[in-house]
This record gives sequence, structure tokens and C-alpha cells, in this order.
Amino acid sequence: MCSNLKNKEYFIFNKQYEKETYEKLINSLSKHSELTKYFKDWDAFKVQHPQKCIHGFQNENVLGDYLVHSKDSNYCYDSMELWDCKHYFRSFGSAKNCMDCDECGDGAELLYETGVCGFNIQNLRFCSFCIQQSSNLDYCQCCDWTTDCF
Repeated sequence: MCSNLKNKEYFIFNKQYEKETYEKLINSLSKHSELTKYFKDWDAFKVQHPQKCIHGFQNENVLGDYLVHSKDSNYCYDSMELWDCKHYFRSFGSAKNCMDCDECGDGAELLYETGVCGFNIQNLRFCSFCIQQSSNLDYCQCCDWTTDCF
């Protein structure tokens, strides 16, 4: 139960203990009454220590969490290489100009309301499971290597 510490041993609430004392305290946590006492203290403790607002790196103008190499993307999570995207969740490759997508990516462009689509896909709306090299699809499902369908 620590905050903002790295490579430290035998700490509880950011206070260092000797190994024997630490082990006694950890063993006492097997009792429910002791554990609930620590959780009450934890709520007050975590307010005093700032947390990272985002996990990720090499991002510019993004809002979300667990983002890597992304730019101008809002409300995106667990994704990488997003450009101008919004409401994107779990990309598995690069995506540009996409909105409201889940598990799409790797060369995806101009997607709207799609799920589980990827690998060089462009201009898909309301589609799902269109995995391989599809383009210009509306309301399609399981259409691989397909173009211009409704």
C-alpha cells in the first residue's frame, strides 16, 4: 500500500520498515479487522499523493489512457498510433480519422461505429468482423476482401 515509489522494499504507506517488522504487519493483514483498518487509512493516504493522469508515451493532444504514439485523439483507450480519432478502444495497429470503434486498426482509415475490423480497411460504417482489406462498406458483417457493399 504505497504510492509513487519505485525499486523500494519493505514499505507500507510510504514508510520503510525492517524486514521482520514488515513481515509481521503483512501477516496481520490476514485478519479481516486489520485489513479494513488499512483500507480506511488508504482512502486518506491516496488523496495526498498525486497519480499519473495517463499511461503512455509519445502522445500529442490526447485524452484517454494507455495510449502510445497518438495525436489529436480524444476518449481513446488501450490503443496505439491513433491520429484524429475519437471514442476508440483497443486498436491493434495504426488508425486515422476514426470514431466509435472497438478492436480495429492496422491501416484503418475513416471508420465509424465499427467493431473487430482491421488490416488495411477504409471507409467502413456500422460494420463488424470485416477483417481483411475491405473498403466502402455500410452495415456489413464478416465481409473480407470486399469493396462497395451495403
